Amino acid sequence: MYMNSAHHGNFIDFINMSYDILEAHRISGEGCYHLKFRVKTKVQLNDLLQKLLTYGNYSLNISVHQLKTNHKFIENDGLDNAK
Repeated sequence: MYMNSAHHGNFIDFINMSYDILEAHRISGEGCYHLKFRVKTKVQLNDLLQKLLTYGNYSLNISVHQLKTNHKFIENDGLDNAK
């Protein structure tokens, strides 16, 4: 997701209220946010994409086949989390 504005509060409220959005990540690099969502129909997809346009532009990638799911949490991620 590529935001139109530096003020993301309304967008964050939208993603937290949206049933179809499964995950949302603030990212570095290309774009501002990575969203993972699931819809059942093309109509639902179009409706969600239209709503997202309120906040900015998007790049869409569609999964055609899931090869692996890993839900394990890695405690030592190599990042220095010391305060």
